[in-house]
Amino acid sequence: MMAVASDLRWFAIKRTHMKKIVLTYGIIGGIIVSAMMWLTLGSGNHDFDNGMWIGYTTMVIALSTIFSRSRVIATNT
Repeated sequence: MMAVASDLRWFAIKRTHMKKIVLTYGIIGGIIVSAMMWLTLGSGNHDFDNGMWIGYTTMVIALSTIFSRSRVIATNT
């Protein structure tokens, strides 16, 4: 019975650590998206022809921060 309790404690610690990583890099991703939105829309000159590409590229870069860091942590444990 003692092995089960220690395994559950280890899982809770790992889950808390992973939650911290996802929140940290999620905030970084949100800052990237917000900054790009502010830079592209703040000037007043809207380029709707390339806006879709800029938006998708920005979101992929921002979301890859969460994925890449989570993957590094998962492979190291």
